Amino acid sequence: MIDSPVMYILQNTETKRFHPLALKKVPMMGIQLKSDPDRWKSIGHHTVGFKTVEEARKDILSHCKDLASNQMVFGPIHYDLNKVVVWDGIGNPVVNAILNMDEFTLYKSEEENVTTQSCDGNSKE
Repeated sequence: MIDSPVMYILQNTETKRFHPLALKKVPMMGIQLKSDPDRWKSIGHHTVGFKTVEEARKDILSHCKDLASNQMVFGPIHYDLNKVVVWDGIGNPVVNAILNMDEFTLYKSEEENVTTQSCDGNSKE
C-alpha cells in the first residue's frame, strides 16, 4: 500500500526521455515541528521513460486510475502534468522535495466526478 502518492515528470537530459515519477511523504530529518513543510521522496519512476512529454502525461493518468481502482493506495493521489524536473541521467534519480500541494491536482475517479479539483477545492480546467 502506498500512502497519498504524488506524481509528476522527470526529464533525463542525456537521453531526452520523460519518466513519470512517484513520490511519498516522509518525515523531515531531525525534530519535526507542526509548522515544518512536508518532505517528499521518490519511490519509483518509469525506468524506460517516454519519447514525448505527452506520452508521460498519459501514463501518469493511467497509473493514477490503476492505483485508485486496485485500491493500492490509502489517502488521496495528486499529480501535476506540467511539472517537469530535469535529471542529468547520471546515477539513480532519487528525488527529495518540499512541494506546494496547492500546485497539484487531486485525482478523482470517473465514478467520483468528472471534474478534477486542486488541493484547495477549486475546480481546475
